[in-house]
Amino acid sequence: MRWPDFTGQLDWADYDDDDVSAGDRELLNDLHALHCLHYLHMLRKRARPSAAGGDDDGSATAPRARPDRDDVKRRFDAIRPRQFKTMFRMDRDAFDDLCQTLAPQLPTRRKTALPVWLKVAVTLRYLAGGSHHEIGFGYSIAASTFYRVVDAVLDAIHATRRLDLDSLFIEHEDGTWEWNADKLLALEHEFATKKGPWIRGIFGAIDGIAVKILCPPASQTDRVKEYYNRKGFYALVCQGVCDARRRFLFMDARMEGSCPDSLAFGASLLGVRMKMNPPPLPFMLVGDAAYEAQPWMLTPWPGVTLPTDKDAFNFFQSSARIEIECAFGLLCRRWGILWRPLPADRLARTTRIVMACAKLHNWCIDHNDVEGPDQFDGRMLEPQVDLDPQDECEDLERSRPHRRARLREVNMLRAELTQSIKERNGCRPKLTGNQPEAADRLSQMSAQ
Repeated sequence: MRWPDFTGQLDWADYDDDDVSAGDRELLNDLHALHCLHYLHMLRKRARPSAAGGDDDGSATAPRARPDRDDVKRRFDAIRPRQFKTMFRMDRDAFDDLCQTLAPQLPTRRKTALPVWLKVAVTLRYLAGGSHHEIGFGYSIAASTFYRVVDAVLDAIHATRRLDLDSLFIEHEDGTWEWNADKLLALEHEFATKKGPWIRGIFGAIDGIAVKILCPPASQTDRVKEYYNRKGFYALVCQGVCDARRRFLFMDARMEGSCPDSLAFGASLLGVRMKMNPPPLPFMLVGDAAYEAQPWMLTPWPGVTLPTDKDAFNFFQSSARIEIECAFGLLCRRWGILWRPLPADRLARTTRIVMACAKLHNWCIDHNDVEGPDQFDGRMLEPQVDLDPQDECEDLERSRPHRRARLREVNMLRAELTQSIKERNGCRPKLTGNQPEAADRLSQMSAQ
């Protein structure tokens, strides 16, 4: 049997009637005709003129390209710097570096595949608050393509080690770990340089926020009600630790919205490890009264009307703790996707979105790309106020004698730090009068 041309019929001259039945010949002729039609269709498709131009008689033989991809690239390159930062939440230099960093994790296997810069731009615009309708129309991509691109870039962000949050531990091949003492020392030095030497040993500030989500379906969890918090919306509790530069060192966004901060932190990897093997003294975290007081977790003195020395301690403790509040403020202000409830049809994907925002937040800080003027000032802090009773924590796993012993140990630490501040004449600056004079007073205390 030969394939001489595309007439739609096979040449059966070399075959006897006994070799192939009449029915089989008819079937093979039909299959051959379909093959010929498909081949001719592909030839006509290749002969069509491309979007970039071609001969008037349609004799161009180049494959047809998407007519909108070059136009999208031209419009993207023409975006002004201020508008670019508004759209993608980082300047063009940080964007280009991010594309080069993610490129190994975003291979393009076909000539018609979306380029890396477009995938990253689509994802950043989505994280900045854009909807898939707006992004799909602006970049000429379908909704199904949009979600595939976002998932691919999120995977690339979490698979790139350069974007990982700084580790406080040294991981060994046998599965064991230890604290990175050099890292803790460097972080403590940054806090002491920025906040003054009043409370030494702080390497990070910790706090939590509630990230709004839609009501999770029953297919995702059998504890839907536990995601509804006391503030009246469904949420994920996000625990974060930051350094003096407001870069996130740790982030966990897995717990239900009704879970208090202390329990959410205790269930996280950092919380479990700190309880198993606390950091070496004098290193510690600084947090608010919602966290369990520990020798490695410095919390404020309880109460509102306090003696001058305890009030001074609370002021300097709060001035260090406010860094995490500022970090969360910058995170939510930069990434507009956090302004509205996140979809909860896949809770694991929701967590990946929050974690990606934290990693990109660090990326922007590392590139000196700060979102707007810094409006946070520790000198404007108000005295410590009572918290909602639901936020108060108590370690129910410990017996009452153990809790009392732990509280005595923590009070001794706070009393020692309070006495140290008192001996150096540290106090809360009074801002009721001339504020510049109060600022000078704070600078003088920090220099002592």
